[in-house]
Amino acid sequence: MSVVDTRRQARDRALSATGPRASLAPVSVSAVTVFGAGFALWSCALLLALAGVLPFWVTVPAQSLATIAMIVVAHHSIHHTSGRLTWVNELLGRLATPFFAVCGSFPLFRFVHLEQHRVLAAGEVPATWRPDVPWWRLLLRWLAIDLAYLVRYLPRRSGRPRAEIAETAVFTLVWLGTLATVVAAGHGPEVVLLYLLPQRLGAVAFGWYVFRGPRHEPARPHRFPAAVYRDRFRKHHRKPAIPCHRRATAPAAPATTGRFRELAVSEVRRIAAGATSIRMAVPPDLRAEFRQGPAAQVIVRPVAGGRHRTYVPCPSEPGTLTIAVREADDGPVFADLRPGDRLSVRAGTGRFALTTDPGAAKHYVAVAGGSGIAPVLPVLTAVLAEEPQSRFTLLYVNRSGASTMFAEELTSLAAGTDGRLRILHYRTDERDPDLHRARAPKRADVVAEALAVSYEEYHRGRLTETRLRTLLEARLHPVTVDEWFVCAPHGLTELARSVLEEHLVEPGAVHYERFQPG
Repeated sequence: MSVVDTRRQARDRALSATGPRASLAPVSVSAVTVFGAGFALWSCALLLALAGVLPFWVTVPAQSLATIAMIVVAHHSIHHTSGRLTWVNELLGRLATPFFAVCGSFPLFRFVHLEQHRVLAAGEVPATWRPDVPWWRLLLRWLAIDLAYLVRYLPRRSGRPRAEIAETAVFTLVWLGTLATVVAAGHGPEVVLLYLLPQRLGAVAFGWYVFRGPRHEPARPHRFPAAVYRDRFRKHHRKPAIPCHRRATAPAAPATTGRFRELAVSEVRRIAAGATSIRMAVPPDLRAEFRQGPAAQVIVRPVAGGRHRTYVPCPSEPGTLTIAVREADDGPVFADLRPGDRLSVRAGTGRFALTTDPGAAKHYVAVAGGSGIAPVLPVLTAVLAEEPQSRFTLLYVNRSGASTMFAEELTSLAAGTDGRLRILHYRTDERDPDLHRARAPKRADVVAEALAVSYEEYHRGRLTETRLRTLLEARLHPVTVDEWFVCAPHGLTELARSVLEEHLVEPGAVHYERFQPG
């Protein structure tokens, strides 16, 4: 898979659900430094041992320490934290792999490691892969870490890219063949003492320290860096979204502000099959409280009391507040609502925080399903209006065109922004007219048809894992996307989360909003 390298200047990210996001440099100085130090230590120990200057009992611990450094670099590269540039992570990961593995490949380790995170979070991880296994299992696992990963990978190779399988086979055969050749030439002891033994000891030392080292240390103002990294690694092992390279920030839960206010309904309008918009008038003294834009939310309930629901205000005229509801879910609450009726509304804060920059040139991507478009629409309109050089790609899943919320508004935005907004529609109803728009060509408009540019695409069926993976390997490659926004039903949200993790999208760049069917 080819990697598109873009030379974008490092710029501050928008506030996400996990608080202020730390900016990741194109190349991580710490990762390069650790790799350089490990390589230098390994090389010097090797040369001094071969020259007879230092005994093996000195060089073996030194090379074991270098192995630990290479494992750290490879782990950071797996999670795309050795730099913002993809090729930097690919290069450092591949260069570090031979220092702790004799079989497998960096892509293999990446796939199995990320899968390990997913199954561990789901509670389905095999006993031998758990961090709390008996000490002898932990010892065996890290003593043959490359073999353990290879055994885990082989049953799953059928669904993996051919390039990944080929690289794994070539790396394993070439590396094992090289070692066998050196041993056959009479240098077996050197291979064991200068390569295999320090490699295995370093892997065991890393695994033992991280998973079996001290767990309760007294608070100290200046802790040893290795202890800090160990604690962060353990937190990362339990929660992969927390990176090892920096302190994690606790997620910010949606907040509510103020109290319930009674607002008068000014308009009730059908916007799609089974969907209605409700517009309410906001008095001047409450307009600051009921603001619009990204991250705004409102909690709505009948004046008489009862069940309340949370909505994201839709873009509307100043002095008004508009929400979109699905009749199937909110029918019992708003079935008989008419202009002049009143609703109890309270302001809140969602997770789609966004700080726009008029000078930014970013690429945003959103995945929305059904009414999940409601939290995305304010983000989309804010980006298009306030960042003239930025662009937005929307992956929008619905049953049919008739049930698509804000279809006309989105089409108008796409047509009026000269390609800065591109929409990929996925329709699950095979009878949807939008999927059968072909018409008989007319000679008079052949040139016009050829030159016509459409900023909306229609695809038959769901947004599947294969489709999303294909997009991330081409037009939506992670290196070309700055921020991701996801609001969809649980199945689609988890699919997007899995594919984004697989493609090493930095967790801080992905924002998830809680989906509500209504």
